[in-house]
Amino acid sequence: MFLEATVVCIVDEEGKKIYETKAQSTPAAIFKSLEKSGIQSEKVGIETGSLTRFLIKGLQNLGVPAVCIDSRKMSAILSVTINKTDKNDARGIADAIRCNHYKEVYVKSDADASVEILLKSRKTLVHLSGILKNAIRGFLKTYGVLLGDLQPENFTIKVREKFQNIPQEAGDGGSVRMFL
Repeated sequence: MFLEATVVCIVDEEGKKIYETKAQSTPAAIFKSLEKSGIQSEKVGIETGSLTRFLIKGLQNLGVPAVCIDSRKMSAILSVTINKTDKNDARGIADAIRCNHYKEVYVKSDADASVEILLKSRKTLVHLSGILKNAIRGFLKTYGVLLGDLQPENFTIKVREKFQNIPQEAGDGGSVRMFL
């Protein structure tokens, strides 16, 4: 599944392809293409990926019996296909659902997804804070200023203090001070 487009493939109980199209990767567009087919879907499978939660929840809200499929298991099944294309993958997923050869995975609730986003955001900010602090320490070393061990709450105060002590004749020391 590409982020821009999703291939929709419907097979009958014998595995014969009866409908195939491309739709924008939004629940509304996929729903519209399923409706356009005129076929009542028993189950719609979507592989795990970055848009999965958005698509599954959106389709379920529209009344589509959508399930999330483990992409690792599906990858093993799809690896036997000769031509690796989105169309062939969609066909393989449709066949796997028809034959019940897939592993359904849990789709996080809105609350769980929100907590995960907050935790990952915090982790990213803490990581970036460390990178910035190390960069500032490196910049100060250019002027022979060593900060040593500092408590996090004292870092900004100490850095500003040290920058004030950089001599004006130290080249761009003035512009560096102006930056902070």
